[in-house]
Amino acid sequence: MERLNRERTTAVEVSRKAKTQSLTGAVTLIVSRVKNSAVRYCSQQNFGRRLIVSRVSVSEIEKLNSRNNAQVMNQVVVYVLAALIFILILGYGYKAINSFIEKGRVVQFDVFKSSLETEVESIRRDYLSVRTAELSLPPDFTTLCVVDSVESGLLQTSHPLLFGSWLTGSENVFLLPVHKQLAPLKLPNIEVYDAQKRRGYFCLDQVRGIISLQLQGLGDRVKITPFANS
Repeated sequence: MERLNRERTTAVEVSRKAKTQSLTGAVTLIVSRVKNSAVRYCSQQNFGRRLIVSRVSVSEIEKLNSRNNAQVMNQVVVYVLAALIFILILGYGYKAINSFIEKGRVVQFDVFKSSLETEVESIRRDYLSVRTAELSLPPDFTTLCVVDSVESGLLQTSHPLLFGSWLTGSENVFLLPVHKQLAPLKLPNIEVYDAQKRRGYFCLDQVRGIISLQLQGLGDRVKITPFANS
């Protein structure tokens, strides 16, 4: 009887041990599976985070490139506008300078014309009086030619172009080079003699921009000759 009880007790203990081991193994298996699931979940979360970070980085790079391209385009536009403004200013300045120079030429020519006419008219009726007139020749010219109102002398041979203009009766005073002369010049009722006292015409080169003439009043006309020191 006692032996049977011991065997039963032993069987019960063995059964308890088996159940305990089985329960321990099940718990271990469950823990292992939970751990693996947790690891996989964490891995998926990390991959997602990396994917999000990667997408954010690509987006930021695209935005940065877009901003850089916009800045480059803005700089190009600024340079083009600056170049256009510079060209406009240069063109306007060139026209303004040319206009200013042209006006200066007109003023200088008008001053010379007025001075010459004034000198001649002021001595016309002062019979036999003699005066030296010094006139500033405009910078564009080097020579003054004056032709008699009646006789041209050797003008046709020496200066055929001037002779043709003199024949028209519209001018008898010429500034050389003649193509730069802005308007015809005419002195009425003048007698013209050259340095050899030949009547007809004379041409006189400027000296430091000055032309010196000798004028003599003859009542109704004026005698004009080159000044002796010219």
